[in-house]
Amino acid sequence: MQQRRGRALLLASISGLAVVLAVSACSGGSSPTSAPTTSPTPDATPTQQAATPTPFPTVTPTPAVAPPATPQAQATATPGARPSATPIPTPDSPGTPDVIGPLKTYTDDKFGLAVDYPSNWQTNPGDVSQGEFLFEAEGRFGFPRLLVDLVFQDAVRTLPDTAAQVLKGIQTNVQGLQVINQSPIQLADGSQAYEYVLDIPSDTLPIRGNLVVAVKGSRVFEAFSQTVRADFDARKADLQKIARSIRLSEPKPFGATKADSAQLFAAAPTTFDPHRTGDITSFQYVAQIFNGLVTFDRNLKIVPGMAESWDVTDGGLTYTFHLRKGAKFHSGKAVTAADVKYSLERAASPTIASRITGVYLDDIAGFTERRGGLTNEVTGVTVVDDSTVRIRIKQAVPYFLSKLAHSSGFILNKDNVEKGGSTWFVQPDGTGPYKLKGIDPGVVVVLERNDDYYGPKAKTKYIVIWNVTGSPTAMYRAGDADITPVGGTEATAAQDKANVVNAELTVTPELSVTYVGFNIKLAPFNDVRARKAIALAIDRDGIIKDIVSNTVQKATGFVPLGMPGYTSNAQGYAYDPAQAKQLWDAFTKEKGAVTKLNFLVQGGAVSTFDQKIGDMLKQNLGIDVTFQATASDDRGAAVAGLASNLFEFGWIADYPDPHNFLDVLFYSQAINNTGRYSSPDYDKLVEAARTEADPAKRVNLYRQADAMLLQDVVGVPIWYGRSYTLTKPYVKGYFQNAQGIPDYATIEVNRPPEAKSA
Repeated sequence: MQQRRGRALLLASISGLAVVLAVSACSGGSSPTSAPTTSPTPDATPTQQAATPTPFPTVTPTPAVAPPATPQAQATATPGARPSATPIPTPDSPGTPDVIGPLKTYTDDKFGLAVDYPSNWQTNPGDVSQGEFLFEAEGRFGFPRLLVDLVFQDAVRTLPDTAAQVLKGIQTNVQGLQVINQSPIQLADGSQAYEYVLDIPSDTLPIRGNLVVAVKGSRVFEAFSQTVRADFDARKADLQKIARSIRLSEPKPFGATKADSAQLFAAAPTTFDPHRTGDITSFQYVAQIFNGLVTFDRNLKIVPGMAESWDVTDGGLTYTFHLRKGAKFHSGKAVTAADVKYSLERAASPTIASRITGVYLDDIAGFTERRGGLTNEVTGVTVVDDSTVRIRIKQAVPYFLSKLAHSSGFILNKDNVEKGGSTWFVQPDGTGPYKLKGIDPGVVVVLERNDDYYGPKAKTKYIVIWNVTGSPTAMYRAGDADITPVGGTEATAAQDKANVVNAELTVTPELSVTYVGFNIKLAPFNDVRARKAIALAIDRDGIIKDIVSNTVQKATGFVPLGMPGYTSNAQGYAYDPAQAKQLWDAFTKEKGAVTKLNFLVQGGAVSTFDQKIGDMLKQNLGIDVTFQATASDDRGAAVAGLASNLFEFGWIADYPDPHNFLDVLFYSQAINNTGRYSSPDYDKLVEAARTEADPAKRVNLYRQADAMLLQDVVGVPIWYGRSYTLTKPYVKGYFQNAQGIPDYATIEVNRPPEAKSA
């Protein structure tokens, strides 16, 4: 499965008010600064390229006293302005501002916030993840008004320091901002806050107001009540009362409290549809909600899932699965063999057109034909009776059950899928140890224990997974996360024995590889000499040191450490800029000058990893690199369509077999053969390895294949991944395997009293 870049290194800016303050003071706002980008980090299982998932629907917030439907937090690491998606326009004249009458209360249980505002004001709960405020309220002519914002700190600071950071961010973006007054205050609920009276000069409409900064954990709330300067003195007491009315409490997303939950920090999923899950992040969620016929234990050995047993006959061509008696979907509906048949048929459906399922299920007889629209069913799947299903495969392969354990083989409820429409997965009726309690896309996912689960019941009632952008370590140290991944400099710092979190750090080697690939069908990289020159010009040690702070291991090939077929003595091409330049000059002298290359990058933004590669090629070979960003999940099509010469790639094992790397990524006909490498000799090796029954001979075939990839320089392996996780001492049972998949069902939280309502 493809890995998404930079998980656990999520950063942004600290003051969301600054840009709108600037817009309020003048005719237009300044351009917001972008959040820093990070290096690519393995994020999924090396599988086929993902089908583009149907995105989670956007929930439209409804102005009300109740919390907004989708408040979404954007967190920050460096002080500065976060853009407002829809800046509030500044009227040329505010007219006669409304009289401030009786107050109503806006409450947001998700983030633990309440604030008062005049009942006759217009309200607009927002989506902070999209650059909006958490809450806005204003009079008829736009003034007076209240803006409430939420950000997450990049580090745990004192209240005065946090307030100073907020002010600094505003001052950076609002020219001429004046601080009329500032002081610490005590809010009505007894908590401490910091208050500023700010003046924003303007030739047309100067503004003055009260800014209250309040902190709870890693959450920073900013309430700014404001009006035109000429109206401020008359309304000063009311504006102060409104801003100071902010009350902070324990967040309770979808009713889950800290006392009955485990609080996690993780990247956001893109889908809960198992047949469209093409990245490791989404798989981490899907694996809690759904099951397949078989699964992996903690040692990555195949064990029973929804099938309690199976028989293998016909020389390994036929698998007969016997379903667990009493197994149910979350709705209570019994799971039958017909559900298995339906699920595999849907996975092959041309309507679904999933690029993923073809990688994992194409061994099943008739699956490929059904995907191509040539037949109306998958002929290799037969319902024997309600509790028995038979699957016939095209040739006996040792990894079939491992591939079947992928989400492509998870069992779905037909009624749930077909009645739910294109976004059925927002209310998924799975079979896993947890069911979906609620989701605010990009903000938080809450899972609730499935008390009817066929296996051991989950130990914790709720799993609350925060997806907000912030510093994992800051959230962890502030008590907002019990478990969190860390990466880069945060992971390096946590490894220091003197660090207070060092004893709470777990390091897990991943079956993953990150590499730079070549488009072998396009000049200049249709010539191995050009590819070799690039490989020699890339300093892998420097990248690992400067970009990911030595938190990974340098790659020696395309089969990761810990995987059968890994070769420790294969080194590829060591960094040698002098030889690289000599080889490049000789090549270009013969073939013609090459001064520019296109480099396709992940995620739509250029990372520090990408830039480092570009800098090395410029410095060592005189090549200017143009970065191409794409949101497409079909990397191969993007490389071909954009005429990319280079691309970055990260993969983590879907199953512990070198087939998942060497065959899935580099076989000439493989969907995920992004660089379009084609070698009859290579194909013969991996084809022979597919059916070789002798494990030792099979591993040897894969080692030969890996060596051939290095010899042909199909790419430059950079690193093998490691995951770094902080876990509170009161949390027991958390486990994440080498595929990057956590087991939430075994998490047990014995939270001390002082941490239950922080």
